[in-house]
Amino acid sequence: TTEEQVHGCMKLLEEFGSCTVEKDQMCVVRRKSGFAPGVGGAGGYADVKLLVYADLGVHKAFDGTELPLRIVGEVQLILEGYMKVKNKMHLVYEVHRGSFDRDAKAIQE
Repeated sequence: TTEEQVHGCMKLLEEFGSCTVEKDQMCVVRRKSGFAPGVGGAGGYADVKLLVYADLGVHKAFDGTELPLRIVGEVQLILEGYMKVKNKMHLVYEVHRGSFDRDAKAIQE
């Protein structure tokens, strides 16, 4: 149910929010909520995005050089109903940003 999804997302937010680099080798750097007051999502879409920093340790390269593995990645928390909207909106988004402009020019030439 939607209520169960919301509960699960809230639990994930709580767990991510309690992470520290010292304890978990990761932490939330930024949180952006499409559900926040005054935020209007296109087409009725909303999600919560977390920018997460993770220290993955060290990688030993073929020559013995040790390289630190640190990344920043985005985690999206999306309710099922919003995911359906997002999937339908994706083509419109790609057209709007011009993803197909090059293909259209190639066809015209």
